[in-house]
Amino acid sequence: MTVVGYCRLSRDEDKENYSSIEEQKRIITDYAATRNWNISDFYIDDNVSGYTFNRPEFKKMIEKVKRGKVNVVIVKDLSRIGRNNGRVLVLIDDFKNMQKNLIAVSEMGGSYDVLNDRDDMIGITTWFNERYVKECSKKTRDHIRRSADSAQLRPDAP
Repeated sequence: MTVVGYCRLSRDEDKENYSSIEEQKRIITDYAATRNWNISDFYIDDNVSGYTFNRPEFKKMIEKVKRGKVNVVIVKDLSRIGRNNGRVLVLIDDFKNMQKNLIAVSEMGGSYDVLNDRDDMIGITTWFNERYVKECSKKTRDHIRRSADSAQLRPDAP
């Protein structure tokens, strides 16, 4: 059985947040150890939004899952897989259909295991993950708009 870990971080300015990647790896490795599994590889997308699924390491990992080279993918939580509700739910179904496992270690007060899914709330969880990225985007756009508006109001503005 081939078990891999996947880590993702949206923003990593000057490596100040790299400890988050290291923490994700530690969580994944610790979880695997409790099951006597060895992580054969980590796929890491650093400084990449979870809203897009066009991430180099993610695509490489999913391709290996589809080719039968990977049996289990472990992530810290589902927001690391993605923050696009519909795409994450489709991916969960794909894993089920392929009889491959996706495990989110820190999800909803425990771990979420795709092949042993008994949770009818997972769609709500993935929806909240998407709402987070959309809310951040909205706040950023509002801040830029306010900054531009206040610059126009200043008499000394260029």
